[in-house]
Amino acid sequence: MELKKGFTKDASGKAFTLLLAIMLMFVLTLLGLLFWLAFKGSTLFYQLIILSSMVLLIIFSLSIALTIYAVIMLWKKKTIPFVIKSVMEMFIGFSYPFIMILGRTLKYDKNMIRRAYTDLNNRLILSGVYDFKGEDILILTPHCIQKSFCPHKITNDIYNCKRCGECDVDDLMALKEKYHLHFHLVTVNSPESPRFQSWDERRFF
Repeated sequence: MELKKGFTKDASGKAFTLLLAIMLMFVLTLLGLLFWLAFKGSTLFYQLIILSSMVLLIIFSLSIALTIYAVIMLWKKKTIPFVIKSVMEMFIGFSYPFIMILGRTLKYDKNMIRRAYTDLNNRLILSGVYDFKGEDILILTPHCIQKSFCPHKITNDIYNCKRCGECDVDDLMALKEKYHLHFHLVTVNSPESPRFQSWDERRFF
């Protein structure tokens, strides 16, 4: 079973990249200021603090630069090197509060930033090529994906679905049949059910 997708270059993606670029410029400016201050201090302890801060900022700025590069690669539907992809996966989670603060300062819509983060994370996962068996995958979705007016409730039995195509359940059923994966609609406490306890959490979607 193979999955390979590219990142959508939309308004939220462009805004996210712009915020990253602004953050990178800010960090580089701060790095330059610390470099200047490093030669102003007279004590070794003072210089060690400054140099330690500079090392952290260098790592942070490299992470931002690699993330920007990876986003551009996703836009162009290019393969991202494993090391860069690993850095990006760690950085997008760590940088979230900083991006939100920067976005709020620059009057960006917070929902647009969240949408960009979600889309980027999804596309980052789908940008890889995976080779695994469908029966090793368990897809859990909230029962609310079914239309509220549908009389055929499928929380306990998905095969009650009449496949009318009015909601996403039909598409997920098609995936289940095509790849022989496991698909369940769940309520709040369903993941705690004994039938899910034996699954490795890395296989949940």
